[in-house]
Amino acid sequence: MRMRIAVCDADADVGQCPKVNGKITQLLCPSRRRHGYHVCIDESALCNGHNDCPNAEDENPVNCMFFKTTMRYFKTVVDQVVELSTHVLEQSKRQSRNDEL
Repeated sequence: MRMRIAVCDADADVGQCPKVNGKITQLLCPSRRRHGYHVCIDESALCNGHNDCPNAEDENPVNCMFFKTTMRYFKTVVDQVVELSTHVLEQSKRQSRNDEL
């Protein structure tokens, strides 16, 4: 997967990265490039061992530890919700079949 980095005009809306189909797909670096340009990076660029933000905030060990831990727990919750939803749907289908008999 190819990572995208957007460099925005210094006069662009502060705190906003370009949207794709109305969705935020990138994160704004806290620091700016030398000439005042904002930098937006893909989420995949966070904590990937490569400095993408001008002052390397995307590789800050404390932020990376928080990000990775949060994403791990979020994935666990999502996986559990999907599993529970699948189970409930299967039971609902069985119940519907039984009601038809």
